[in-house]
Amino acid sequence: MMRSNIHCVVGSGPAGVAAAKSLLKSGKKVLMLDAGIQIEPERAEIVKQCSQISHKSWSYEQIAILKNGMSASIQGIPLKRIYGSDFPYRGSEKVINWTNHGTGIIPSLALGGLSNTWGAAILPYRDSDIEEWPINNYDLNSHYKAVTHFTGISAEHDDLSTQFPLHSDRPHALNSSLQAINILNNLKLHKKSLAKRGWIFGKSRLAVHVNNTKERLGCSYCGYCMYGCAYKCIYNSAYTIKELLNNSNFEYKSNIIVETVKERDDQVEVSTITINDQRQKIYTVDRIYLGTGVIPTTKIILKSKQILNQQINFCDSQNFLMPMLMVKGAKRVQKEDLHTLSQIFIEINNSSISSQSIHLQIYTYNDTFSEILKHSLGPLKVLTPLIEERIVIIQGYLHSKDSSRMSAKLENNTLHVKAHNNNATNGIVRRIRNELLKQSYKMGGIILAPFVTIQKPGKSFHYGSTFPMSKHPNGFQSDTLGRTLGFNRVHIIDASVLPNIPATTITFPVMANAHRIASEAAKLDE
Repeated sequence: MMRSNIHCVVGSGPAGVAAAKSLLKSGKKVLMLDAGIQIEPERAEIVKQCSQISHKSWSYEQIAILKNGMSASIQGIPLKRIYGSDFPYRGSEKVINWTNHGTGIIPSLALGGLSNTWGAAILPYRDSDIEEWPINNYDLNSHYKAVTHFTGISAEHDDLSTQFPLHSDRPHALNSSLQAINILNNLKLHKKSLAKRGWIFGKSRLAVHVNNTKERLGCSYCGYCMYGCAYKCIYNSAYTIKELLNNSNFEYKSNIIVETVKERDDQVEVSTITINDQRQKIYTVDRIYLGTGVIPTTKIILKSKQILNQQINFCDSQNFLMPMLMVKGAKRVQKEDLHTLSQIFIEINNSSISSQSIHLQIYTYNDTFSEILKHSLGPLKVLTPLIEERIVIIQGYLHSKDSSRMSAKLENNTLHVKAHNNNATNGIVRRIRNELLKQSYKMGGIILAPFVTIQKPGKSFHYGSTFPMSKHPNGFQSDTLGRTLGFNRVHIIDASVLPNIPATTITFPVMANAHRIASEAAKLDE
């Protein structure tokens, strides 16, 4: 059989574009197959109009459209939209054909996947977090750096750098909000005593374009980050797809769902179906890289191997929310020019709390706080402006060993996904809360303990490990190139192959690992 000389990437999310970039650099022809659902044209036109003028000139009607459908409560944001649209999540249950039993998982079929709505937080895993992996940071470092070249990064050299390299030659940092400056100043005053308790902290690391260049605008501090950046400063893998379309070796096909993969001789037959009219088509490629997200990827593998009615377990980095009321307010915070992504990262490694590390992200003021407070304060809602100057939200993440787990089982053509609670999780979150209460004066605020909320398994979107990498794979494990269950030319590149899920941010390591797998797999055909 003649070789096709085509490497196929499935999915346009962060893992998919990282692999595609690597393969193209290796001189391969890349075919990307994707569901590719996009925002409604009329809403896209509003975003385009807003992108061409200052945010201070946006009309009330334009802002209302960008904010449409976004709601928030003390328990968090039920569904984070972008530009007022739910297109990143649209159609997943019907098209993928899966059922959800107690998880917070929502797969994406969108162009750009969940990078449409992510918080842009990027931090590598440290060595101690991945000791059980068959690869280490030495294997990933060059790929982390390759990723920051196209995502951009807001970061600075601070104490976080001692454990988390920047992987960027010339980092630029976004300006901190006044609330964040107050917190950082408090933390710095007590840095030595906090270090003894396993704390390190610094400015958040974000995949954000900070400064103006010829190619694009930098952050304007409009404060609308939670609704989607009209100026495209927050990285979205859809932006990379647009750039790759200028490469003659890259082809993108949307409206496609991959059903199964089958190796035949030294090629892969990819069975697909179109979303809109259910037409079937088989593509023949040299290798395939599955970056569709954990739920679709797991279903593709199980269906391809006809593994029915067998439970497969996977991991989650469970998250929680802790509101904090600051002693010192930031005057007129509602009018401040700021970004509303995470402002501060705190890493805690304290064995009296957990044997695993804990990751905290601090969010200072954004205008969803007003809605939360008005619903929470009742007759005291007249105090909302005063409390807005002092309230911040801490979003925490646990290692998968401290979190609830999930499982998947393929029955007929339906993938059933179920949550399995970890009885230890509540105790660990309680110890974290108590630690933050003890250190309140060092942060300059007090944790509002009655309002601490633990999210459902999968709600963090930091989950994976259905086919965890191993040096000597067996069962559902994969090798270090993401190949499982006897496949030789089928590579899984998303979070499905992570051996566990550390507490720190997941997207950056997934992208680096996808870039690494594609780089090494490309060499196999040379």
